[in-house]
Amino acid sequence: MINSNLEELLQKFATGKINPAELAELQRLMMDDAAMDVLDAFLQKAYQDPSLAVKNDFDKQQAFKTIGRRLRSSSKRGVRPSFIRKRMIYAALGTAAMLLLGWIVLYFFLQPQPVQSNKEAVAVSGDIYAPQANRATVTMSDGTVMYLDSAGNGQLATQAATRLIKLANGVIAYEMSGQKAPSTAPVYNTINNPRGSRVINIILSDGSKIWLNAGSSITYPVVFADSERQVQLKGEGYFEVAKNEHKKFIVTSANTITEVLGTHFNINAYEDERAIKITLLEGRVAIGVPGVSGKTALTPGMQARVVNNTLRTLRNVDVRSETAWKDGYFSFHNADMKEVLRQLARWYDLTVEYRGVIPDREFEGEMQQDLMLSQALKILEKNKVNFKTEGKKIIIMP
Repeated sequence: MINSNLEELLQKFATGKINPAELAELQRLMMDDAAMDVLDAFLQKAYQDPSLAVKNDFDKQQAFKTIGRRLRSSSKRGVRPSFIRKRMIYAALGTAAMLLLGWIVLYFFLQPQPVQSNKEAVAVSGDIYAPQANRATVTMSDGTVMYLDSAGNGQLATQAATRLIKLANGVIAYEMSGQKAPSTAPVYNTINNPRGSRVINIILSDGSKIWLNAGSSITYPVVFADSERQVQLKGEGYFEVAKNEHKKFIVTSANTITEVLGTHFNINAYEDERAIKITLLEGRVAIGVPGVSGKTALTPGMQARVVNNTLRTLRNVDVRSETAWKDGYFSFHNADMKEVLRQLARWYDLTVEYRGVIPDREFEGEMQQDLMLSQALKILEKNKVNFKTEGKKIIIMP
């Protein structure tokens, strides 16, 4: 009896026809141990159902990684409204089981398939998926380029008595082999994470952790010098620096220098952004600008913004919003349209063209990063922005 009831409710849930009472019953049934078997059978059947469009290139392993990340981040920040259909359903979800169900059914497997004209069908078939994999590369000191998405797990190379390893969860790590590194010039590696690629996690040889956003790169020595630890960032990175009171950690990015001993901070230094933003979450950092005397100290909750070599600080910024990209979602706070579109362009690997007068709009809210492009662009529709898409180009019109 539970099987037939659950399958019926799953069908209603997937097609958006479930009412509040049925949603509560579905939530109760999903707590039963047998529920996942019914869900699995339902999803298998869905592949044969012409009324539901199923993603043929679905990456199950990546999906469950994303689900796990979403469950962890939701437990920390709660489920918040986003620019997607059925937001009222998700506001009502109260258990991890229901959240898991919702993400599997609605975002990885199924989308209701309305009756469409041929023109509309072509537009949907040409939709763009959010990044499904990481496409980062690592460039060795000798110029060799290694594509990390196609590299197997385990040891990839050895340089300066240090092993370069790809862990099972996709993290790139450097481990000292225990042997003494040769006393030669420092050996540098560069990891480049292109536009349209998922965030990549890196563990440096000193134990410091870095999250590198799409459209970003970082250059660093395989083994740090005795006096300091210095890396060069282009784009955006989040740092959790291993503490070492005797060896400063220095990040150079565009025209800023960030010095720390051990702390958590975010740097946004994309070349197409108006300002370089350095946000401190934990510890203490000192910010310097080349050619300008003195340094500015930040304490947790502060942000430094550098525009044309002029630095100013803000207090009590929303640090969660500044690091949302690391946790799998966009967060917009009084953002203008160009700022929103720059983020979408980097994530989906798009170009943006503006025709005529650019609408003056401000955007507020949060949005998951694993949406189809057409779903993500609903943020523009909500703000009455006229636009059209041509392949991987978004055209903004008066």
